[in-house]
Amino acid sequence: MTTAERAARPWLPSMPAAVPDAPGQFALATRARVARILADAGWDDIAVEALDVPMHFPAAVLERYFTRLGPLGRALPTVDATTRTRIVAAVRDAFAPYVRGDEVHFDAACWRIGARATSARAGATR
Repeated sequence: MTTAERAARPWLPSMPAAVPDAPGQFALATRARVARILADAGWDDIAVEALDVPMHFPAAVLERYFTRLGPLGRALPTVDATTRTRIVAAVRDAFAPYVRGDEVHFDAACWRIGARATSARAGATR
């Protein structure tokens, strides 16, 4: 569960969870799915390694970030204006530890992926 989802939970107890394999920011969140996609595409010797990458973006776009992405972004349009205001305030407060000056800092969970195309497949694609 993300920071935004945890902060919004009191007002959205039945917030839809991220759907595995669905389009969106978490579409490639599971190592097994990434490896399966590559294997199905003909790659061999697949290595999928977790990698946290330091990231940052302007604090001025934080609200746009958390109100438009993921389960919270899908749930917010379904609530009344008062509830939305409360949720946005709570989520903004939950992100406070990540705000340094005018930037939001966090570690992005990424994959470092290595794979090898077989010589037969590589020759067929040229």
